[in-house]
Amino acid sequence: MQSAGARFRHSGLERLYRYWRARLDGARQIMPASSLDPVELGRLLPNVLLVEVVEPRYRAAPSPRRRLGDNLIFRVAGDEIERRFRRSLRGLSLADAAVMLLRYESLTQWHEILVDAKPKYRHGPIEFPEDPPCLAEQLLLPMAADHAGVSHILGGVFYSGSDAPFDRRGTEVATINVAY
Repeated sequence: MQSAGARFRHSGLERLYRYWRARLDGARQIMPASSLDPVELGRLLPNVLLVEVVEPRYRAAPSPRRRLGDNLIFRVAGDEIERRFRRSLRGLSLADAAVMLLRYESLTQWHEILVDAKPKYRHGPIEFPEDPPCLAEQLLLPMAADHAGVSHILGGVFYSGSDAPFDRRGTEVATINVAY
């Protein structure tokens, strides 16, 4: 994908993507976790999340005792994200957060980003238990603390309502290839 600008419906995701790209380690095409400065994210913070990958040996493959997402822990979740979940997500695993959703089909993207270290995009329906369905546009960006692989995921999620019935076939999911 040459330019992500035409891809994103919300300008906040374009700003987050440009922020991430400007900090890429050129050789590895991944953002060092140490270069994250929340102050620079400013008005995006209500829609930003930071997830830490724990148990490095389990980064890419769940075991029979583990659910997909058990090794992904929310360290930061913006106010708008937590408002939708109606609780703090800090310290919660992605697996535990996902069971609160009635409709969400992109857990595989969280797994894929650990394997290929490439940004992931999703636009489609999401449904929380106490709210009507809405559309969520999400961008997941890999970050690394060392040379062992993805250590954190920086993400942005923007929500919009809709009165129209949702068709799962209308969900858009993509891997973004970073072009220099």
